Order: sequence, then C-alpha cells, then structure tokens
Amino acid sequence: MGVPFLTDIALCAVVDALLNGTLCPGWYVEDALITRLWTEYRRREQLRRNRRNVHLHSQNDCVGAAREREAYLQALKGFALHWHFTRLQLTSPPGRIARMDRLWFFGSNLVHMEASIPTLSDLTWVAFVPNLTCLSLRGCQNLLPSELVKLSHLRSLQALDMQGLSGIDQTSGRALASLAFLKSLNLGDTDADDTLVECLTYGRRLANWCAGAHGDVCSAGGDEWPPSQVSLLRLNRTRVTERCVQYLLDLETLLFLDLRGTGIVRSRLAPLERRFGLRQVQGAVLSTSSALASLYVTRQEVACVCPASRGSEDGRSSWAQNGARELLLSCVDLP
Repeated sequence: MGVPFLTDIALCAVVDALLNGTLCPGWYVEDALITRLWTEYRRREQLRRNRRNVHLHSQNDCVGAAREREAYLQALKGFALHWHFTRLQLTSPPGRIARMDRLWFFGSNLVHMEASIPTLSDLTWVAFVPNLTCLSLRGCQNLLPSELVKLSHLRSLQALDMQGLSGIDQTSGRALASLAFLKSLNLGDTDADDTLVECLTYGRRLANWCAGAHGDVCSAGGDEWPPSQVSLLRLNRTRVTERCVQYLLDLETLLFLDLRGTGIVRSRLAPLERRFGLRQVQGAVLSTSSALASLYVTRQEVACVCPASRGSEDGRSSWAQNGARELLLSCVDLP
C-alpha cells in the first residue's frame, strides 16, 4: 500500500468531523475536491446508517441515531455552499412535508424548478428562489389560490405550470395577470374560466386602448395590470367557453393554444387562426407548428422557456441535486 497523499488525509479528517458534527459552521472546500469529499462522506455515512439500523434496539441507540441524523443535515447545509445547479425536480411522498424554507441555502442559483408536493399549501418560499424563470407546481393539490399573489416575488418568471390544481379558478386571474413577463402558462385540468382569461388579458386591452387614444403605449395598468406577454396557453379541460375567444384576440402574440375538452367548436376558433396565423393540429389545438403541438400535447411537457439544452445540465451536479432533495424533505430540525 502506498503512502497516502496529504489531500487524502485531509479529506478523511474532514469526513470524520462531518460525521461527528464537530466541523465548524461555514466550512469550505475547493470545488475541485468537493465531489471527492461528498462521495467519501456519503459512503461512510451510509455504512454508519446501516450499522445503526442493525443495532437499533435501546433508547440510547435511538438517541444516537437522532444525533447522527442531525449531524447529517448539518453536513448537507455545509455542502449547500457548493451547490451550483440551476434545475431542481422535487417530488415528495403523500403526507411528507417539505421544508421549503431551506431553499434559502441554495435557491438563488435556481432558474427552473418543478415541485410536486401534495402537502404544500403556501408559496412563502418563492422569496428564496428569486431568479426562477420556469416554475411547475403540478401535484401541489393543497396550494391555496390566495397564495398566488406571492409569485410577484419572481420578477423573471416566464413559464408557470399549474396543471391539475383544482383550487385555480376565477379568483386566480388577478394574481396571474400581474406576472409581467409570463410567456407560457398551463392551466389545464383546473377550474379556470372566462373570468380568469378576461383578467389575464385585461392589461393588454388597457395598453391597446392607450395606444389608440394617445398614439403610443402608456403604463395605464401599472404593475398591477401589465400587458400580457402570454403566447403559449393551455386551457384544456377547463371551464372556459367560446366567450374567452374574444379576450384571447387582444393578446399581442399567440403561438399555441389548447382548448381540448372545453366544448368550443372549431368554427368559433377561426378568428384566432386568422389573427395569429395559427392552424388546427389536433381537435381544439391551435399552433404555429406541429413541433409545439407534439411538445405540449403528445409529450405533455411542463411549461418551460429554457433553451433546448435544458435537460443536459452537467451530470456532475447530480450529487448536489440529490443532497438538496434530502435536505428539503427531511423532517429533522437543523441545529
């Protein structure tokens, strides 16, 4: 056996301190070594956890296991300083409460997030992910509609997916209308109706009126009613009627529209086809291209405006994403 490098000795010492919970808060390791440190730490932590599960009999064993779990979460908190990934998919089992406040440790890096958390009821945590451009809340069935106003914290939000959320109805329109840069919106399988669509497009009507009355675009609606930029809209299996067509005509651009399952007949969509150069590709689906229809109808992709390479984030970040999920889904309090 060769003589170990000083780097190996140092890493082992750091792992020991992490396992014992004795490493000083705010510790930092060079990025070039962090993956090695994480791999060794996880290996030894898993071995320790396996041994603990085998011998978990007495009350002292239970107390020891709790301390080890606390040390583990404290270690994750330290590793979070090295998490530079920009995309996160977070799915929790039924009944599990996610600790979304822990996004504070790394959330500012995120630009795309997909959260499927049945117990999630509030959106206070979006203040910790201020740079999100894409957000999916599919599966967050207990989300309160009144919480949507907090999405205003996301100044860069361009894509929002709330498919299947039964709480989304006409009362949600005003909050959605305030999202000035929103381009892609999925409200499929919700209780969205004509009133919501009217609210969503009201800012654009104000801007159009202002342009006609004064010869230029003015800020008549202010921050509360900005001109809608939505151009990719899914309203399939909602409560909208043919009345919504007149509101959608006020949009500046419309590239894709899904109205399947609403009972709106093809002839009523003709004004939209002429206004935006759309064509019917499947049932009540209007699109500028078959590719868009395939993306959103056949593959049912979440609303997203990320570049085409969005799914090819550096594989080296997977260790960090796994650690982030464990940190967010653990019920143990951090010290």
